[in-house]
Amino acid sequence: MIIQGSNQPIVIRFGDDIKTNVSDLKVSLYTVGKVLKDWNMEDLNISGENAVASLTQEETAAFPTGACYIEIKWLDLDGITQFNKIVKDQIVYRSDKRIMEVGE
Repeated sequence: MIIQGSNQPIVIRFGDDIKTNVSDLKVSLYTVGKVLKDWNMEDLNISGENAVASLTQEETAAFPTGACYIEIKWLDLDGITQFNKIVKDQIVYRSDKRIMEVGE
């Protein structure tokens, strides 16, 4: 679940070490007919089996509510494009879209 106005990242867990087994990686967050955000391999924080796709409060506050989808694809070391099953998620409405800063 993605909450409007939050900055909780999307964490993707692979079964193997990403940097060892993947030559390129792309993550897309979208609703029907509209891409909300794309991450390339260099945009992701990759550590072992985890790829972390960061989100800002400003970005999520502007996301529309309702169903969303996360698509993950990558190139393996043989140059073959691999696709993960599309993940269905939900963007949840929050009326307070005030952006909070550390120390407030």
